Amino acid sequence: MKNLILIRHAKSSWDLPLKDIDRPLDQRGMKDAHLVSLNIFDYLPQTFIIWSSIAKRASDTAVIFAQNILYPIENIVFKNDLYTFDEKQLEEIIKSCANSFDSVILFGHNAAITNFVNKFGD
Repeated sequence: MKNLILIRHAKSSWDLPLKDIDRPLDQRGMKDAHLVSLNIFDYLPQTFIIWSSIAKRASDTAVIFAQNILYPIENIVFKNDLYTFDEKQLEEIIKSCANSFDSVILFGHNAAITNFVNKFGD
């Protein structure tokens, strides 16, 4: 893999007494996901795959992005192990990505994403 694009899920709702994994996006999160995905389109690599956490807020964010960047929703890979808040586990998941993929867009969670970027970013 040559390019890794990490996207934290959009703002989620705490309004309903749900399990963490089942929390949906709130209205602002849906609006922001559309806004960012429409603005990022021109900056994306030509070819990529999308991996997403199975958490509702992450998977909904990934679906909104896919719709707006014209990526087939059925090609999104929903991965149980991306429902993590641990950067070491995230690192292992990223290492498991085959080199045959040029670019991966990964939808996940903080603190895993922030800590991963702090560890490996410039």
